Amino acid sequence: MSNKLRKLFVFLLILSTAVVFQNCGKKDGTDKKDDGKNKSKDNSELIKKDEKGQKVDLKLKPNTGDLFKYKLTRSSNNKESDAKNQNDFINTESNELYYYNLEIADVNDFGTITYKVKFDSITTSDRIANKDSSILREYNSNRKDTSSNKEITIYNKVYNHIINNAFRIRVNSNNEFIEVYELEVINEKLFTELGDTLSSQSKDQLKDFVKSVIKDVLLSQFQPEFPKTEIYKDSTWSKTTVTENQMLPLRNIATYKIKDIQKRDNSDFIVIDGKLDIEFINKEYKEKGGSVLINDITSNGNGTIEFNLTKGNLAKKETIQSVKINYKKTLKGASLYGISETAITVKIELL
Repeated sequence: MSNKLRKLFVFLLILSTAVVFQNCGKKDGTDKKDDGKNKSKDNSELIKKDEKGQKVDLKLKPNTGDLFKYKLTRSSNNKESDAKNQNDFINTESNELYYYNLEIADVNDFGTITYKVKFDSITTSDRIANKDSSILREYNSNRKDTSSNKEITIYNKVYNHIINNAFRIRVNSNNEFIEVYELEVINEKLFTELGDTLSSQSKDQLKDFVKSVIKDVLLSQFQPEFPKTEIYKDSTWSKTTVTENQMLPLRNIATYKIKDIQKRDNSDFIVIDGKLDIEFINKEYKEKGGSVLINDITSNGNGTIEFNLTKGNLAKKETIQSVKINYKKTLKGASLYGISETAITVKIELL
């Protein structure tokens, strides 16, 4: 079997690695200099009322120096089975727990928010099982990494150096993720641990890998991306993105609705209902020696998100997504009909 087909079958197995309601932001060219500081923001005009009802200006305006502590829990379960024999299956379970701090380091004149980020604790577990056996891999940042699996180990080494080493991220006033930077300490410690004999190309690849690991965790924090115009209660907006994949790219269609506007503890909150649909842009991938054909896909994603408009921060988020894929894979003329079922939950709590 070719490497591409191997990756494609793995992709069907671990579709759950996609973050629920995740839209990758693109850098908007904002200068990296922390100029235009504004330590006090006036959020009194973010909620208005007219003859059509209540409307909200969804622009984040946090105060410089504010510190928010979060707990993020993410779990997924995937079952891959033979359509004709449900006892022939592979089950993959993944659980992740992160504790981290977000400090408002700067809000410039353009509304770009700079966060100083520090992770305090990371624990993960992955179990792969079939009817006869199972493999469990665990990681806990509070104890030494003893994993012998190469791929898992490199993740663990990155986690080891993310812990207690602060870095920064930028988000615009509409909650769009821009960039992660100031990773020099993390990168250099990783290079040193790996022997510091890496080529420049290998170092650049590792730098990109570190960024991707961090973004994979934190993008859940900075969703949804808000509209740039005022929006009324009970109104909706949507965002369509493409998850790039050389073989079977996905289209993600997220729809959001302002369900409620509340006053709690002297702060204004908005409650957002979210819905996510996914679809394959191309349903068939072929290459010499084999192919995969998506016969049917059923997806259901929903969630509730609470934002504190007064303080300009995420207060709570819970999302769940389920995906079922019926597919046919062919290798050297032999066909197998398979079913891939995935459930993903994400929960973020303000501590």
